Amino acid sequence: MSMDAPRVWVGCLHCYNNGRLVGDWFEADERGSLDDIEEVHDRSDAPLTESCEELWVMDHENIPEKGEMSTVTADEWLSAYEDIDDDDQWEAFYGWIQETGNDASSSADFVDYYQGLYHSTEDFAQELAEETMEIPESMSAYFDYDKWTHDVMMDYTAVDASGGMVHIIRDF
Repeated sequence: MSMDAPRVWVGCLHCYNNGRLVGDWFEADERGSLDDIEEVHDRSDAPLTESCEELWVMDHENIPEKGEMSTVTADEWLSAYEDIDDDDQWEAFYGWIQETGNDASSSADFVDYYQGLYHSTEDFAQELAEETMEIPESMSAYFDYDKWTHDVMMDYTAVDASGGMVHIIRDF
């Protein structure tokens, strides 16, 4: 699954409650405008009245949270996207959030914990074994990589990626 950048549809609640759909899509790089009621009305060519006080995110794409949300929550997700700064890693972050139940505030942890993109968990575990242990070639045939992979993956989360690959993220 290749993902695009997240985006949110921000609308005026007063207008919505009065039967008018006033709002627009905001891309990740426009997050500074999410709480600008004048900007939302200008984009919709809709008049701004003194009753128009609150904005709400009524729809979103590529954000691992269900349903509507406040503009503050949307801003946190768009900020997390900026922290990740890589579409492949955003795909991994999205999957990691779904697997672990973390939220947008964990993006800094994710950046620290992200191990990379691998062909399989077995490839990751074998690379880790080679980097952390010196197994003489004469003994490598006796090393149980399947068991090693099973044990190693107890401390990591694997997230399916496009092309049959897998993202590996450390759990702690």
